[in-house]
Amino acid sequence: MRKIICALSLCLLTLTAAGCKRNATQTSANTASSNQSAAGDATGRVPAALQNPQDAAGYFALGDALFKTDRDREAVEAFKKAVELDPTYAEAYRGLGLAYVSTAQKKEAQEAFEKAVALYEKKVREDAKNADALYSLADTFSRLGEYEKAADAYRRAARLKEPDATTYYDIGLVYNKLARYQDAANAFSKAVELDPNDYQSQEALDKAREDASKLRERIDYAKKLTEKQRSQNQNSSNQNNSNQNSSKRSSRNANQ
Repeated sequence: MRKIICALSLCLLTLTAAGCKRNATQTSANTASSNQSAAGDATGRVPAALQNPQDAAGYFALGDALFKTDRDREAVEAFKKAVELDPTYAEAYRGLGLAYVSTAQKKEAQEAFEKAVALYEKKVREDAKNADALYSLADTFSRLGEYEKAADAYRRAARLKEPDATTYYDIGLVYNKLARYQDAANAFSKAVELDPNDYQSQEALDKAREDASKLRERIDYAKKLTEKQRSQNQNSSNQNNSNQNSSKRSSRNANQ
């Protein structure tokens, strides 16, 4: 259910499906928020320990649990309270963006993601080795459709901390959006290597390899057309020069 909502909502924002495989508001590379909250059960009930938050972290944990059990409108209110209490809470703004996406509030979602990006960028400026902030920044960029920036942040993060299978999958999705299918295939391949039971990554790997092959074929075809056109232009130019020379000789002979 969550995967379907996530995919549909990202379409509303002209975003990729990057991150739909990830658990709700928690990035795969950043486990800090998971230590603060526990998802509700399958019936949508929120654990009693989360129902009376006292601070921003508590409201974030509540919003996280509500979001993971499809209580998205309630999650919006919890995340809004979290950022009201702590305007520097990047994860809460990101969670708010996700909840807005799931409730089809496009403008509000974009604004929340943009605030999250600004806060994550601030974290990275303060600590260039903060891999978790970079991974979260990359994911948020992808949700805004800024795939080049997302790819750059993922590359920087991966140099600091090896991605897990889920994050490699997300990286592959970003490269797909950039039509960099071989890079996407490499990322999906790493995801499968780390988690051989990850059939979603395996399917994505097969598709990326197919797309990479088709792209190579199109490039080769375009090169052949270019070479053919260049050859035709050269032949035409040679023919024109020959005709001009012949015309000059005829003119000289006539004058004689």
